[in-house]
Amino acid sequence: MNLKPLFQFNLRHYRRHPLLSMLCVMGIALGVGIVVAVNLINDSALASFSSTVDFLAGRATHSIVSKYGRIEEALFNRVWSSPKIVAASPVITVMAHTLETSGEPLQFVGIDPFLDRDFRSLIPARGDEAAFQRFLVGPVPGVYIATSVAKRFRLTPGDKLTILTAGIRKEATVLGTIPSSGTPGSESLVVLDIAAAQELFGRAGHLDRIDIIARPGEQDLLAGFPEYLTLTDTTEKKALLRSMLYSFQLNLAAMSLLALFVGVFLIYNFSMFSVLSRREDLSLLRVLGAHRGELLAAFFAESMVLGASGSIIGILFGYVVAWLSMEKVSSTISELYFQVHSHQVQLTASVVWSGLGVGFLATMIGTGLPAMEVAGAPPALGVKRQTIEDRAHNIKGLLLALGLAFVVISSIASWASRISIFWGFVSAFAMTLAFALFTPSFLSLFTHYAGLWLRAMPGMLHVFLAARTISASLSRTSIAVAALAVALSMTIGVDTMIGSFRKSVDAWLEGALQGDVYISPATTKWAHPLPESLVQQLQNDPRVEAIERYSTHGIMVNGRPAKLRVIDAPVLRDRARFTFLQGSRGAWDRLENGEVFISESFAYRFGLKVGDPVEISTPQGPRPFKVAAVIRDYSSDQGTIQIDRSVYEALWHDTSVQSVALFLRPGASAAEVRGTIVALFPGLEHSLSSNTKMRSDILAIFDKTFAPTATLKGVSLLVALLGIATALMAIFIERSRDMTVLSYLGLSPKDLAKINVAQALLMGLASFLISILCGLILAWIIIESINYRSFGWSVDVYLDPGVFARTLLLTALACLASSVYPTLRIVRAGRPASLGEE
Repeated sequence: MNLKPLFQFNLRHYRRHPLLSMLCVMGIALGVGIVVAVNLINDSALASFSSTVDFLAGRATHSIVSKYGRIEEALFNRVWSSPKIVAASPVITVMAHTLETSGEPLQFVGIDPFLDRDFRSLIPARGDEAAFQRFLVGPVPGVYIATSVAKRFRLTPGDKLTILTAGIRKEATVLGTIPSSGTPGSESLVVLDIAAAQELFGRAGHLDRIDIIARPGEQDLLAGFPEYLTLTDTTEKKALLRSMLYSFQLNLAAMSLLALFVGVFLIYNFSMFSVLSRREDLSLLRVLGAHRGELLAAFFAESMVLGASGSIIGILFGYVVAWLSMEKVSSTISELYFQVHSHQVQLTASVVWSGLGVGFLATMIGTGLPAMEVAGAPPALGVKRQTIEDRAHNIKGLLLALGLAFVVISSIASWASRISIFWGFVSAFAMTLAFALFTPSFLSLFTHYAGLWLRAMPGMLHVFLAARTISASLSRTSIAVAALAVALSMTIGVDTMIGSFRKSVDAWLEGALQGDVYISPATTKWAHPLPESLVQQLQNDPRVEAIERYSTHGIMVNGRPAKLRVIDAPVLRDRARFTFLQGSRGAWDRLENGEVFISESFAYRFGLKVGDPVEISTPQGPRPFKVAAVIRDYSSDQGTIQIDRSVYEALWHDTSVQSVALFLRPGASAAEVRGTIVALFPGLEHSLSSNTKMRSDILAIFDKTFAPTATLKGVSLLVALLGIATALMAIFIERSRDMTVLSYLGLSPKDLAKINVAQALLMGLASFLISILCGLILAWIIIESINYRSFGWSVDVYLDPGVFARTLLLTALACLASSVYPTLRIVRAGRPASLGEE
């Protein structure tokens, strides 16, 4: 028999059931869309940073940076005069807010306009000598701003920019604009003279980096220079920060694949229905001479059409999701890692092909077993509906054994996650698949015993019949229940992880933040020091019992980024409540004597414990510091080293302070102290906060970090609910004769509708019961095998009854919603057709 009529026969089936066809395409589209959206977001963030790095590097072959965060300005002349170097330019780069740009962060770049010409064209050609003079030595610093910034905020030459540095307002004058190059890095650029940048941002005597152009073939460019200097180029910068983003992006990608995993259930659900609803016609085709291979090819051909349709729609959907989510994800990356200005999403050929590939692969997996059903069933058995259900009941034991095998695989992969985080995700997927395979056995037992219990209760006939119908249609209902159980398991697991993480962070903040008043500018992450006069004023205030001076600096340890935290140990030892994971409160004495505290994430990344040495670069060269304690610290997944201020100032000769915590004397008014500070230092009112506000601000950042996860969970749940709706429609169509019998026995269309609604609720309840255990196991895997391996943070597990209550309520409402259309079909159908054909 020719393949063409078989394919046309299949297409007529889809025209007769357009809603089911649409649901299948939607399942593919949603799964593909989320995968495409995550790829677009990840690519856009990396492309934004890469283009910024390339733009700011200009024609530099290398950059000289410091392993402890800054370079003494006096070293520049030695670099500039080196015979191995053609050109050198000192650079300061700072992110800061301005009032005129509505708080949008701008990238300030301080350069020497004469030396920088060999590297970049950041300022206009010297046509306006007066403007150029003000750029160099004006009474108010002069700046050139990107054209895009000027247009967005209507800034013209002569306007003032009010820059917030450590909360203090400082002014600059707009001299002109810089043509935007089209790269994200040029869209928020502000260029000023390097001396002005040092004054505005507290960098006096220091540089952030020195860009150089090396002579061809020269090696050992830093021979004879201090050991704390190191060379880097744009490729190394991109690789370093790409590795920083690896865990964040891998988590997003895994969640998107889990959404696609749920979508495969829906595709399988629809494909199996497509086979079962045509079982008699297909058997007749077999009797009339159609070969198994021809039927199999016809089904795979229609799968390709569905896969293509769903994938194309999914790619477009993913583009829209990425476009809507890009700003939020960029904000999260900027808060946690580095500043990105990604406002555009580019749909590349690689993303399109990956979306098509994922869509076709998911479709082929989802249609594979139903297609084999077509090829393997003898023609005589194809007309017997019960044969399919008998087979579904007979393989329950096999599926249960296979599920147990996946539990073992999940356990092994969880152990292997200490080698690679990849195995943590394998563990989560294997455990999810195991519970999906357990579903037929559980659902059969659940409906059996529920039916026995319901039959004995008065007025529960509709629910009893619903339970029996679910069991009688196990080949259909078990797939829908498994899909919903997987989605609910992910919801419970992720919500439990996030809730536990949030409570752990809150407990950490409660112990770490004990001050009465905090001066912590929003720009602390950009290392803007507070005025020395402010710190001195606070130390002399009789209402202040103690002041904790705090600073953080980016450093390199063994070629990897970390944070060096400078704290006042004598102040904190009796006031803060640090959580010591290794060591004890006696470690405070060792901290004051020159040892260090390290965070749990730092200990995990570098394999350190109490008593081990950690080498830190100082202005005098590398120096080992013994680890006095390992503490809980969620402030940075890069890892932190905490050092006492007296030790730091003696070695680094740096007295800068980025934020302070004030501990007031008994009876002192926090409001009066804040009023005094604002009166002496206008502009700091936005940087002053209480203990409670500091905690709420930090937790707000935490909540924003996990915002993308909520979107992925929602899409997975939507896909699963489409599966429930498809299953109910399948039952309605496949068991129409059973409904006819029930109607002749006295059940009205409304009674049949009640049975349909009860089916949806029972399927939802079964899914919820499965998801409780699966979700808790997934939460443990996410916390121990994924989160800890990704970030090095341990989390105390908290079980929130509200998570389970919300999930149960959501399940009930969602199942009711998914039963609306099939129920309306039953009610509108009225009394079914007669049984004359029987």
